[in-house]
Amino acid sequence: MDFTRILIWLHLVGAVFLTGMALFWLLLPEALKRRFEPARVQELLEVARCARWPHVAVPHHLRLPLSIMGLLISAGVAATGILAAGTTPPDLLFRVKLLAFGLLVGLQLLLLRAARPFWTQAQLPLALLGLWLSAIWVRAAPPDLTTLMLLLHLTAMALWLGHMFVWPILVGPALKAIQPPETARVLREASLWLGGLGWPALAVLIPTGLYLLAARGIPPAALLDPATYAGPEGQALALKLLAVVGMIGYQAVFGHRPAPRAIWGDIAVALVVLATSVILVRGVG
Repeated sequence: MDFTRILIWLHLVGAVFLTGMALFWLLLPEALKRRFEPARVQELLEVARCARWPHVAVPHHLRLPLSIMGLLISAGVAATGILAAGTTPPDLLFRVKLLAFGLLVGLQLLLLRAARPFWTQAQLPLALLGLWLSAIWVRAAPPDLTTLMLLLHLTAMALWLGHMFVWPILVGPALKAIQPPETARVLREASLWLGGLGWPALAVLIPTGLYLLAARGIPPAALLDPATYAGPEGQALALKLLAVVGMIGYQAVFGHRPAPRAIWGDIAVALVVLATSVILVRGVG
């Protein structure tokens, strides 16, 4: 895997994280509103915003609030995106993507001072817009049904995997350390309410994925033919399909359970899915 492909993979992983963080801050107030009065909701949101991560083996003064994490992830997405673009002249799509990214960073800076509903709600559309523009830019083809299927595929992937990454790696450890324990419990329970995206995401990912394979000349019937998996690209496709089957198995076994240890294996498999997707889109050579 060449350096550019690695940068694109890191960029995609960062975009998924960014989408997951935006989804978390969008839905957490809605989860709290189901149980508390507005004043209490605002108080709990402020506690969550200031929750510090990580909670182990790091001095307290070096722990970063959750509200900072979005900015750091944005910086990583920006750096990898610019490096991956290389010397390619920026066109209109690339400029619009940079504008969307700049607005997203501006909202995150505003949210460092205080949580406001509009600032929170606008993050997710901007994050998804950046992802969509990237897909259209990389595909370099006039928008058509295949483009729409690709955008639906990426949206489902980003929302599902974004929540899957953000909860056990960032949100769970940060909220677990909040004092008093009762406040930590309330916030963690509200955060867990945000789960349940697995089956709806798969309901979108599977048909759109099959359509995209067919558009590449691999109809569903060909997936049963061993010849389809010959060569490096075929092996990458086989690895991705095996990983997807593994994630479906994880979803069937664990479902809505609160982040068991197996989530780490599922995250590793998801990273493989993203890596093989990059390989299939860019080619192996």
